[in-house]
Amino acid sequence: SGLAKARQHQGKELSYNNINDADAAWALVEDLRDLGPHAAAIIKHAQPCGAAIGQNSKEAFDKALRSDPVSAFGGIIAMTGIVDGIAAAAMAELFAEVVMADGFTEEALNIFGTKKNLRVLTMPAATDAPLPKIKSVAGGFLVQSADMARITSSDLALKAGSDVDEDAISDLVFAFRVVKHVTSNGIVLARDGATVGIGGGQTNRVDAVDLAVRRADKSAELAGQPTSFAKGARLASDAFFPFPDNIERLAEAGVTHVVQPTGSMRDDQVFAKASECGVTILGAPSRHFKH
Repeated sequence: SGLAKARQHQGKELSYNNINDADAAWALVEDLRDLGPHAAAIIKHAQPCGAAIGQNSKEAFDKALRSDPVSAFGGIIAMTGIVDGIAAAAMAELFAEVVMADGFTEEALNIFGTKKNLRVLTMPAATDAPLPKIKSVAGGFLVQSADMARITSSDLALKAGSDVDEDAISDLVFAFRVVKHVTSNGIVLARDGATVGIGGGQTNRVDAVDLAVRRADKSAELAGQPTSFAKGARLASDAFFPFPDNIERLAEAGVTHVVQPTGSMRDDQVFAKASECGVTILGAPSRHFKH
């Protein structure tokens, strides 16, 4: 299934990078499919710029785009559900390489038809077993099984703090589903079922947190908001925080909740710092660590 059986309605032939990015985009929305009526993801250079769930396709797209509208330029848009004309009109305002979804209304296809180079793909239902991941190296290749973990609220365990409500749990589950698709070290900030800042591919977790916060600052500025989107946000880390300094940085930004795998020899120090800073931490059963 997947891209191999996609129907291309229009646009130029898919390039190597288009295929790589589109595959990453579709994998992300598939992991969000059960969290809401519509899911959206925008991918650039195989990294998520934004992701969201919404009651309709336009709401999901708008929330995903708000996460990082600067990086989204020239990206790949993936949507679950049927894209209607209202959503298509909003997407058509953004320069994108590919738009892909479960389906499109005739009105949506007519709107995209005015952008002759835009590749528009209808994706098949996922039916095949996940394929192993293969990466070439000098003289051979690496093979590993696909990361199929999709956490739910029942997988989370309270490690520090006590301020846990349904909205926080929903955002933490959403954020941890997204961070699975962010290159490690990966950090995702989320609020109201949408990413608000993503930091990925960093060589230390402090820089990943800082990048996510700075992007949340910038996105709020572009949206005309007086305070950063990081304030009151929930954070997902793809692996455990090895030192308490990460907690200090995110607490300074106003992050209230964290979901992270456990297993560091300094877990107790990290949890103690979180309690001191008023941050609630929930533990996830396993890490992602995408490379």
